[in-house]
This record gives sequence, C-alpha cells and structure tokens, in this order.
Amino acid sequence: MLSCKGPINNLKRREDIIITKPDKGSGVVVMDKTDYLRLLCDASIRDSTKFIECSNERPKTCGRPPKHYHPLLQKENELYTKVHNILPKSIADSLCPKGSRLAHLYGLPKTHKPELSMRPILSATNTYNYPLAKWLEEKLKSLSTNAYIISDIFQFSKDIRNFPVDTDHILVSYDMTALFTNVPAHETIGILAEKAFAENWFNNTYNLNLNKDQLMELLKLATTNQPFQLDGTLYEQVEGVAMGSPLGPLLANTFMCSIEEKLEEKNELPSF
Repeated sequence: MLSCKGPINNLKRREDIIITKPDKGSGVVVMDKTDYLRLLCDASIRDSTKFIECSNERPKTCGRPPKHYHPLLQKENELYTKVHNILPKSIADSLCPKGSRLAHLYGLPKTHKPELSMRPILSATNTYNYPLAKWLEEKLKSLSTNAYIISDIFQFSKDIRNFPVDTDHILVSYDMTALFTNVPAHETIGILAEKAFAENWFNNTYNLNLNKDQLMELLKLATTNQPFQLDGTLYEQVEGVAMGSPLGPLLANTFMCSIEEKLEEKNELPSF
C-alpha cells in the first residue's frame, strides 16, 4: 500500500498554495494562494465600511513616548484599566491576560456553491479580550432567546409535527448574508443591556454592583474594534459584531430576536 504522506508533506511546504477544508462537508481543498486571498478579501476586508487597515507606527504624543508600541499592547492596556475600574479585582484579574496574540483571519471555501466563494472566519482564541467575551457570554446567554428560537434540527422536526400542513404548503428558509458583520453592534449592545438590567436582573443574579453603562462598556471592549492579521497585514473591524468572538452568536441572536419582538408588537409576524 502506497503512502500519501510524502506528497502531502511536499504540498504543505509550498508557499504558493493553500491546503484547507471546505466550508460544508468533508474533504481537502487545495487552492492557489493568490485566488484564496482574493476570495477571502472579497468576503471581508474589501468592505471599507467595516474593516480598516491599521498602522504599526507609534502615534504622536505630547509627553514621553512609550518605549514599546504596538496596537495590540494599546488594546491590552485599555482593557486592563477599564475592566479593573468596573469589576472586582478578583474577577478583573482573571479576565485580563498577561500575554495575548492577534486574531487571525482565514477562510473556508464554499465548494458547495455554484460560484466559488469564501466564508471568513476569525480565530480569536487567546486574544486580549477573549476571556472577557467568554465571561460575558456565559452570564448573558439566557437573554438572547425568545419563543421563536429553535436550538437544533431535532427540535424543529419535533415542533413542526404539531403544525397542520396542507398539500399546497411549502417550506421556506431565509438566510442573512454576512450576519455578524451586518449586526449593528452598538444598537445590539444597548438592547442586551436593557434586558440585563430589567428589574436589576444582572446584579441580583450574579451578586454584582454594576450599572447599565458599565455593562455596555464591557460589551464594547469584548466585541468592537477587534484587531486581526491577514497575510502579514494588520486590520481592525470597525463595524458589526466581532467575528470569532464567543459573544458573536449571542449578539446576533439578540438582534434577530429584537426584530421578531418588534414585529410581534405590531402584529406583523407571519402566522403558522
């Protein structure tokens, strides 16, 4: 039996190709690196309303300039100061890593589509604000659901059996393009904070003494203006919910739930 390890290892050493997995299903995708980067940029940083390129140059200051400068160090220092001003020291210390890494943007080819495109994914584990985002997600995830949320396909299969279905009925599924980057982050943070402080739920549940503005500040630190690297260049996401953040799905669900709740108030939700 012939071994494939040799040819695969030779391919991995080549700098002009990318070896990855597809967005759906199993398998291996081998792509020209130029095509890979073009499709990934088209799906992400090409939108200048949501992504900007960052400079590594030290900004001009009136006082003595810092000995070492990098945008990531600036983010770490800002996080440390603000989190320690808001939360008890024992909690704040656990949420401020002493060392972190830049988030890294990569893509999974959508080989199941008629025209090849890319799903951008931000690897955010061990980034400066990941522990804070994870802590907030665990505290707030119960607020991102409503009566219309379905947890998985098994629940959907069970629930749909209770609906009368006629022979001329059809099932329609809607998808939102680039949901995370199109969610208005600041508006959604405000919606989530309002829910968290209804009857002071957040403080009563977790034995804390925060106000709504402080929670919103923590959510902004965890989800907005996320720096990341692509092909050696530093970028920052300036609009939408940070891709790859533990809070991404929670904030996306919160925003979609708010739309459903507004439609329900106006009696404009579709009936089933």
